[in-house]
Amino acid sequence: MEEDHNNHNNNSRRLEEKDEEDRLSSLPDVIINDILSLLPIKSAAATSVLSHRWRHLWTGVTRFEFESRTWPESASLFRILCRLTYRDKLRTFTLILDDSSAISWGDLKRSFSVVCRQNVEEIKVISNTPLPRCVFKCESLVVLDLGSVLHCRLLKADKIRLPNLNKLRLCLPDESVPVIPAVFISSPLLQDLCLEFHSLKQKHVVNISSPNLKSLDIVQMVCPHQHSAFLINTPNLTNIKIRDSSSFYVFVQNPAQLLTAYIDFMYGKHESWDEDLMSAADYFDENAKFVQGMSSARKLHLQSDIQIFAHLNPPENGMIPTLHNLTYFKTTLVNVFNGWDALLFYLQGVPNLNDLEVSLGHNPAMDHQYWCAPDCLVSKVKTITVRAFEGNDDELKLLEYILKNAFVLEELRIHVRIKDDHIEARQGKEYKFCEAMFKLPRSSLTSEVVFSGQYINASSNSL
Repeated sequence: MEEDHNNHNNNSRRLEEKDEEDRLSSLPDVIINDILSLLPIKSAAATSVLSHRWRHLWTGVTRFEFESRTWPESASLFRILCRLTYRDKLRTFTLILDDSSAISWGDLKRSFSVVCRQNVEEIKVISNTPLPRCVFKCESLVVLDLGSVLHCRLLKADKIRLPNLNKLRLCLPDESVPVIPAVFISSPLLQDLCLEFHSLKQKHVVNISSPNLKSLDIVQMVCPHQHSAFLINTPNLTNIKIRDSSSFYVFVQNPAQLLTAYIDFMYGKHESWDEDLMSAADYFDENAKFVQGMSSARKLHLQSDIQIFAHLNPPENGMIPTLHNLTYFKTTLVNVFNGWDALLFYLQGVPNLNDLEVSLGHNPAMDHQYWCAPDCLVSKVKTITVRAFEGNDDELKLLEYILKNAFVLEELRIHVRIKDDHIEARQGKEYKFCEAMFKLPRSSLTSEVVFSGQYINASSNSL
């Protein structure tokens, strides 16, 4: 009886598996090709053993990813590509080669030649191997993502033809920087650009001129003694992200459509760089003008520890640049003497600010007698977040000032990290600071004060 029951279950299972197999096999080849295109090419090729019909289905994939460490050294990329039939076109080609890859230059060159002839739309390469010049003459390309350092010893500026390119990512060493202008000339439809610079040892003047560019991302890790200059002429720019602690940035024409900006002048910075940067006064002035040129932005995230706030305020005419569109502002105050004075003064030119987020570093000094509440704090700001408080009396005076002047404030969030070698002392100081903060009077009776510490997390609405 038990044996009959087990046989029944086994038969039912076989029927279910057969039914599932039949339903998958009943799909047309086009749909199965699309499904197989979502798999790594090695997994797609493994389906050839399923049945006679599946033997060649994998060769119709339109998405090809080759990672050298998953294939034996004897595998030829070119031979694998030649087996593909490309039902319509090869939409995406991804190549990942580690340092131990045995792929030859000849195999690589032939492989890219095959890929570029198939009207490929997207190429992504993670490899330190030089690329064949045919990649930069592939007119069907829409996306080109070169995630490793680009070596251009085979690339000449007049050989670049990328008329349909929309998105580009390049990692550039010194010798490849001069090719940048030619890329813009050959790519009139470019809208999304990411440039990464690694191990630059020379000063460069980089002209970024692209009429249709909407998103610009620049990352630079360089020696602080080499101050390169970036001249940005992108009138239709809507998003910009800069991570660089040593270069000059200039807008040739202020982008009137800019919406969001992330500027990190602390990226990769080492404390030993301070002396060099402090000696370059025009470095602060130029980058302050660069930030002021983002007058149309709605969101601005500014990371700086090189006294940029002192240079953001106009030195001569006393007129404060007005940022009417800015509603969200996030910044870091590090090594800025009287940083809150400069910040509050700067916010006088941000009349419509709704959200303010400030992170402190090394607890910059505060001089309460010079504080002047900007209009946005009084009538517009709804949320304020302050990070890295140390739990001292100066900070309580700051909170008292904010709560007294913020009439429409909805939420004030404070993150506290008290420094003390003894756990009991940290706990006691944190408790006292939290208690004192909740006792501060508030002009906005509906505002919520939220405290976040190492040991206490509390809200004024749920004590």
